[in-house]
Amino acid sequence: MSEPSESVNLRKPEPPLAGTPRRVGALKKLLSRLLRDTGAQDLAEYALLLVMVSLASVAVMPRLACEVACVLEKTANVLDDAPKKVPPGQQKKCSKQCS
Repeated sequence: MSEPSESVNLRKPEPPLAGTPRRVGALKKLLSRLLRDTGAQDLAEYALLLVMVSLASVAVMPRLACEVACVLEKTANVLDDAPKKVPPGQQKKCSKQCS
């Protein structure tokens, strides 16, 4: 068996290090392009608006549900008291305390 006279390098060449000038220049270009690009700004603003509307609606829902329940209860009381001819000041009030 004869041995090869030259050694063959089968390893892949290593990529340049992160601190090389070529990579730093590419990174600067990317950052400057991202800072100038405002296309995604609208999407972010809409997302923030959606979050604010969602939080406001969650905060208002319990009060709204209580008010609707009171309206339905008052309506049921009026219909229940209709044959009795209850004077207007003596009608039943809502049993729920909406705050």
